[in-house]
Amino acid sequence: MRKLLAFVTVTVALGIAPVAVGSTSATGLNIQPQATLWAFFPNYNGVFVTVGYQCVGTGTVTVKVAQTAAQSGNGTGTTATGSSSLNCDGTPRTVTLSLLGTAPGFNDGKAAATASLVATSGSVTDARTITISG
Repeated sequence: MRKLLAFVTVTVALGIAPVAVGSTSATGLNIQPQATLWAFFPNYNGVFVTVGYQCVGTGTVTVKVAQTAAQSGNGTGTTATGSSSLNCDGTPRTVTLSLLGTAPGFNDGKAAATASLVATSGSVTDARTITISG
């Protein structure tokens, strides 16, 4: 018990603020409203999707984009999912994921995007309609 009290005293004296595991105050996620269309192969397109995040410890983000035929400029629908490990140091950051849709791929228009972040500091999700343009 004395060792634990000594550690707490030193931590407070140095001004290091502890973060509770499972706390959502240090965990955040935000899908950016614009995505960039990119061509993988003729008539086979992907999208770059950027998410803003903040977390502590270790973390992973998974993003899914689904574009229906009605939302697509070429009248065909597609979906894609991708994930990335994150730099979870408590600093607000962004990461861009490259998602390749099923053939024929994404096109200019709208799409539904969902993202989930799982980190030591907590878990959070976000969903929004994004605009894809290229």
